[in-house]
Amino acid sequence: MNDISADAVRQALLCMYVPTELASCELARLLPDISAHEDVLQRAQALRGRLLDAIEVMRPTPGFGASASRAASASRAYDCLRLRYVSGFDVDDVARQLSVGSRQVYRDLRWAEEQLAQILRSRQAVSSLHPATQPAAEPAGGARPSDALAQEIGALGARPEPVHVAEVVQSAMDIVAGLAKRRGIRLRLDRPHKPVIAACAPAVLRQVLTILLSAVLQGDSVSNVGELVVLLTDDEDRASICLPAPADGGSLGTRTQAALRVASAQGWSCEHLQRPEGESLCLRLPLAKRRRVLIVEDNPGTYALYERYLAASEWDPVLAPHPRLAEALAVTKQVEASVLDLMMAEADGWTVLQSLKLSPRTRSLPVIICSVVNDPELGTALGATACLSKPVSRLALLKTLRQAVRRGGRPSQE
Repeated sequence: MNDISADAVRQALLCMYVPTELASCELARLLPDISAHEDVLQRAQALRGRLLDAIEVMRPTPGFGASASRAASASRAYDCLRLRYVSGFDVDDVARQLSVGSRQVYRDLRWAEEQLAQILRSRQAVSSLHPATQPAAEPAGGARPSDALAQEIGALGARPEPVHVAEVVQSAMDIVAGLAKRRGIRLRLDRPHKPVIAACAPAVLRQVLTILLSAVLQGDSVSNVGELVVLLTDDEDRASICLPAPADGGSLGTRTQAALRVASAQGWSCEHLQRPEGESLCLRLPLAKRRRVLIVEDNPGTYALYERYLAASEWDPVLAPHPRLAEALAVTKQVEASVLDLMMAEADGWTVLQSLKLSPRTRSLPVIICSVVNDPELGTALGATACLSKPVSRLALLKTLRQAVRRGGRPSQE
């Protein structure tokens, strides 16, 4: 048997919710029973389940002999593992939630990944020796299923963030696509033309939708249906995700109720509606608050690029084509962050940055330098929150904006 390394485990964890990458990663090839699945989505689902089971084995059980310091370290490593890979937070967010430094998070993750590799190796060894007699995993600490679910919900600890709902719904549909194909059912997402941005934890939403869709596809209500439609809508303050009502009895009903408990714990409402095509279940999520970002940029092409980047996000761009207008626009438009170019014809960005940071009205405004001139040490010394080099990607811009507003504030109107 090929040795399962911590690097292979880390690679799989990083793409746990990207089925095609998960199915083709090194760990999938190293586990014979996983690689035996010919269907890509089935292989990804099987490996994801194996990883989540192994992570659960690492859940600390109090009172079993470890010293207090070692128990605390193991508990923190487990929390790092779940927050980073199951809930999808980046390392800085994990560090803030656990009140530790980023370096400590990296150390805990490396230790936890080694432990996961060891768990997977030992289980694979047992499976190869006794393939037909391996016992089913029991809930950690001997807990009853209901208690275990309550512990899972409590451990999620996911913080809402602005999320492009259609992308999460589509990723959940991709996960169950193999099951839908086996049942002879087409999946379709019906969504509005404009983006729907909700405030939620994307990993949790994906898990809830995957459970519900799986229950719908395995139930009797869709046995003669050729197409399963998921409807996404929004009104003034809520996003709605509607799908055929899943089964409400037996093991499928148990899974459905578990998913709805998770949704309820996240503050989402769940409603059953009667529609012409049958009973539907609708999840209602709060819409993300619209935010304004000041773009101090005199290149029309670059501003147009930023507009495209921000179109499917919670951000509304406010253009300051003349640098001298930056402070006044930041105050009157009540922006929450600013993206600043350095090389402009009317005034250089360094002067604009100093002006914003010297003014009592805008000194707390997060400023992100985005320029071909890459001097982050000077930028941060002058008060910039972050520095990005052009050309900047959409992902990098959105991630930096979200991180910046967590640390900054709005300009004052005083």
